[in-house]
Amino acid sequence: MLKLKSSLIWGFRGVLVIVIFYYVFYSFNLGIIVNELNITLIYAAGMSSLFSVLCIIPRLFRLKQYLSSYPHVENTVLMKSIWLSYGLSNIMPGRISELVKPMYLKDKANIPITVSLSTLLFERFSDVIFFLNITL
Repeated sequence: MLKLKSSLIWGFRGVLVIVIFYYVFYSFNLGIIVNELNITLIYAAGMSSLFSVLCIIPRLFRLKQYLSSYPHVENTVLMKSIWLSYGLSNIMPGRISELVKPMYLKDKANIPITVSLSTLLFERFSDVIFFLNITL
């Protein structure tokens, strides 16, 4: 059973790598970015990056709270998992990059994937509730 589980995880990682390479090499046009790059876009990218960095800290505390039954998990591991999902979201479509976080937490903090996935679903659900509160 453990070997099958390990094989499925490695198979998912392989599919993920293939999707990333396909998306980067066949869908990414660096020439458009270089031609359209100006100081306004650089300023906007810098400000959005600053906002993303500031949003990481509350997400770290929220993830730490959700995983409170695993007190052995260090904040650096949680921060790296968040950064990894943020970084991959820049090159992957949709929220597929969020699925990398449970796998990273399984490898680095020995948290079961089912717990990490339920945490991920609860994060998305709480985001929806938050945005519904804002709009209504």
